[in-house]
Amino acid sequence: MMNAFQSGEVMSVSTNKPEWTSKFDKREGTKTQKIDIPAVDYFAVNHQDKLFKNKKVRQAFNIALDREGFNKTVLKGKSAPAYFWVPKAITIEDLKYREMAGNPVKEMADKLGDPKALLVEGLKELGMDPDPSKLEVSLIMTNSPDLKKFGEYFQQNFQNKLGVKVKLEMMEWAILSGKINKGNYQMGYLAWTADYNHPSAMMSLFTSSANAVRTGWKSEEYDKLIRDAAKEKDKNKQVELYKKAEQILADETVIIPIISGTTNMYYQDYVKHINLNQFSTAGFKDTYLEKK
Repeated sequence: MMNAFQSGEVMSVSTNKPEWTSKFDKREGTKTQKIDIPAVDYFAVNHQDKLFKNKKVRQAFNIALDREGFNKTVLKGKSAPAYFWVPKAITIEDLKYREMAGNPVKEMADKLGDPKALLVEGLKELGMDPDPSKLEVSLIMTNSPDLKKFGEYFQQNFQNKLGVKVKLEMMEWAILSGKINKGNYQMGYLAWTADYNHPSAMMSLFTSSANAVRTGWKSEEYDKLIRDAAKEKDKNKQVELYKKAEQILADETVIIPIISGTTNMYYQDYVKHINLNQFSTAGFKDTYLEKK
């Protein structure tokens, strides 16, 4: 497909691969647009675990994560750091939800300060040895070469910021999924993609009855906010309800968002009104080709 675009047989492609973006960025007669993908990579955190049942411990790992460094160093800038759960591509009618809801993880980090000091406080509350260097945490991931590189970055990141050792456990998806569903883990690397354009596609995952991500966390307050948002007709009030619920996800560190997906769309410059909306069903309805 990439070769077909290069030769002019195909009018548009999407790619993040450097071997193609480096060519297409310099190609004459080519336009490009960065597109937000409605997906987030994240750490699932087991709230029933003897360590991660402590809120301060969870928060320490959340704010210690160097999302910018990960995106720049490992992903070569092809994604976007995620300080939120609902990705940028999501809207409520004509309202861009992310622009209105801010970055709740950043806001939490600004309040909490030093992640290592926060971790020590959490360990003391648990009655554990407060020396982070004596702590080893398990991170389970699927066994692909790319994810191994991701895991090695996270190991170094948490060692530098928190002083803790992270043990990587690489396994087949079926085994990892089984461990998550049984609550037999501490942290697990997962991803989620919204299948329709609304915050509820992401936020409903953490209601008490959903069982979509087995973190062991439940909140009546959160459940009520999601129910109220589903019934609310006013789009601005919906934003406020989902914003409050998303702040709970951040403050409680129900999960740890890592990156939000993006891709580069390339298209021939004679293609007009190409559809850039990931959720639109319009296809090429309004697209036309200008005579060269």
